Amino acid sequence: MVKRIFSNCWVVFTLVVFTTFHCAGQGVIWTGPTISFVNNSVSDVDVLTDNVWLTRGSSRGLFNSFYEAGYTSLVSPAGTEWAYGQLADYASLTYTDWATCYGGPTALANNIVGTPVVLRLIAADIYIGIKFTSWGQRTGGFSYDRSTSAAVPEPSTVAIFAGGLLALVALRRK
Repeated sequence: MVKRIFSNCWVVFTLVVFTTFHCAGQGVIWTGPTISFVNNSVSDVDVLTDNVWLTRGSSRGLFNSFYEAGYTSLVSPAGTEWAYGQLADYASLTYTDWATCYGGPTALANNIVGTPVVLRLIAADIYIGIKFTSWGQRTGGFSYDRSTSAAVPEPSTVAIFAGGLLALVALRRK
């Protein structure tokens, strides 16, 4: 009997670990309420996570002020990837650097306002819907609307699956 319980627990443990690693990389989708961010000066920073702080200098592009002192073409903002499209389609989009997402450095200023994109925070595997509402071409100002993290996270598939397996093992023990 003890051997059978141990065997069942081992199966549950193995399935939970396999499912956890197999499902890893699905990402966290920020589907919470939309907020507006306005950057009027170089000191205005949108802190998304511990290591992604979006801002802009008095000209040029966005950069991550946690890692970068300024914008670097086709690299900045560090730790992010961008894709043209809707947040609902995040898994099927093609991600690239910020400027390329908007058609490259020369087309960016004409394409950025009003274009829906998905921002991926690479380290945390977070996906955010974002749409710029203004972009200062001769000044550093900009603004955008973006999704936020959900107030109450939904249970993950892994947690539901693991809970069901543990309940099954408990029932079989009786």
